[in-house]
Amino acid sequence: MLKTWIAVTTGKLAAWASKTLTKGAGTSLPGVVALKVFPQVLKSLAHQVPKQGIIGITGTNGKTTSAGLIAAFLEAKPTQVIHNQLGANMLSGITSALLLQTDSTAHLKADHLVLEIDEASLTKVTAQAPLHTLAVTNLFRDQLDRYGELDTTAQFITNAFPNVSGAIILNADEPLVASMGKHLPEGVKPLFFGIQNLPFGQSDSDSSVQADGGVPFPLEVCSCPSCGTDLSYTHRFYAQVGHYHCENCGYQRPTPSVLGTVLKQSPAEAVLQIEAPTLGKIEPFELKTSLVGTFNLYNLLLAVTVGLLHGVSPQAMQLALNEYEGVFGRAERRTVQGKAVQVLLIKNPAGATEVLKLVEQDPNARLLIAINDDYADGRDVSWLWDAPFERLTQATAPLFVSGRRSGDMAVRLQYAGIPANAIIEQETLKTCLKQVLDAVQPHETLYILPTYTVLLNLRTLWDELN
Repeated sequence: MLKTWIAVTTGKLAAWASKTLTKGAGTSLPGVVALKVFPQVLKSLAHQVPKQGIIGITGTNGKTTSAGLIAAFLEAKPTQVIHNQLGANMLSGITSALLLQTDSTAHLKADHLVLEIDEASLTKVTAQAPLHTLAVTNLFRDQLDRYGELDTTAQFITNAFPNVSGAIILNADEPLVASMGKHLPEGVKPLFFGIQNLPFGQSDSDSSVQADGGVPFPLEVCSCPSCGTDLSYTHRFYAQVGHYHCENCGYQRPTPSVLGTVLKQSPAEAVLQIEAPTLGKIEPFELKTSLVGTFNLYNLLLAVTVGLLHGVSPQAMQLALNEYEGVFGRAERRTVQGKAVQVLLIKNPAGATEVLKLVEQDPNARLLIAINDDYADGRDVSWLWDAPFERLTQATAPLFVSGRRSGDMAVRLQYAGIPANAIIEQETLKTCLKQVLDAVQPHETLYILPTYTVLLNLRTLWDELN
C-alpha cells in the first residue's frame, strides 16, 4: 500500500504542476508519472472497488457519451461512481482519473468504476482492472495509422475478453461487433442491444444506398464476418449499422436482449420504447431524451442495457436523462460571447456523416471545421475524403476551417463543390474562433466540428474568449 500511496501522491503533484505551470488539462500526465513510480498502481486502485462494479466501454465511436450516460444512470440509482469523464481513455489517462479521485490515504471510495477504454489499450487496462461488464459500441475505420483495418481493431477487443467475468454487451445491429459473440469466454453472459426502427431508416441491400439528400452512406463492413459474402440489408440506419443477413451462410443479426423502438425523433428530442424480455420481469417502458442523432440513440440503448444489468430502474434512468447535459464536445451546447455554440467531435467518416446530418437540419447554422493530425487525432487524414462534405453545398454562409490540416480541409470542401471564395481558412484556432464569432448573427448557432486535440484546445480558449 505504501507504493500505491507514493505513486498516487507523486501523480497528484504532477497534476498540480501541469495545471499551475503549463495550464494543461492534466488528463494523462499524472498517470504517466504514477505508473513510472509503481507500474501496478492501477491494479491496486481498481482492487479497492467491488469487482462486480467495474464496467468498461470500448469501440470506435460513442464511448464517451455512453460512459457518461452509464455513470449518470448509476448515480441516479443511487450509487457512488468514479469514471474517466474527461475522455482520456488509455492506460495513463485512466490511471490519472482514478488517482485524482482518491483521498489523502490513496483510497478510492466507489461502488462502480465506469471506464471508457481505447480499443488498442483495452488488454493493458483490463489486465490491471478486470471488468465485470464490457460493452462494445461499434467498429468504424478510425486512425488507420494506429489501429490498422477493422479486423485488427476487433482482435484488440476480443483479446481482452478473458479479463471480463460477468457480461459482454454487443451492438446487434453492427455486423462485426455482433460476430464477437462467438468468442465469449466460458461463463460470461452475452447481451445484445439493437434498434427496431427509425423514422428515416433505409430499406435497401445495395451498397450504394443514398442518405437523405443523395449523398452515399460510407460503408465500413459490407461482407459477412463468417464467410466473406456481401451482406444483405432489410434496414440500414447508418454506415453498416442496421438489420442484415448473409444469403450464403445464414449469418444474421442476433435477437437483441434489449430492443429500442423509436416512437419520436426530431432535431430537439427523441422518445424510445425499451423492451428487455431476457432481463427479468421488466415491462416495456419509454425514455425521452434531448440527445440528438441516430448515433446517440445507440449510445443511449447501450447505456440502458448496462443500467438494467446493474439494477437501475427505468424511473432512475429518466430522472438522469432529465438532468443530463452531455459530455464536452459531444453535442455540448454553450454560450460564448453571447453566441450559441454547439461542439460536435468528428474523427472518422461514419461519425462525420451523422454530425453533418445534424448540421444540415439547421437553416441557421454557421460552421467551423478544425482538423489536427496529432497522434491522438490520427496522423492520416485521408478519411476526410470518405466523409460526405457534399452535404454542405447548400450552405449560404461562409465556411471556416482551422487547425494544422486546415489546408487539406479547404481542398476537400472545394472538391465537394463549395466555391473557394466561400471558404475562410485560418490555421490558428484562436484567431479563427474570434473571426467566426464576430460573424455569427444573434439568430444563428455556431457548430464547431473539431478533431480530438482541437477539442482539448477549445477547453482552454473558452475562458479567454468570454
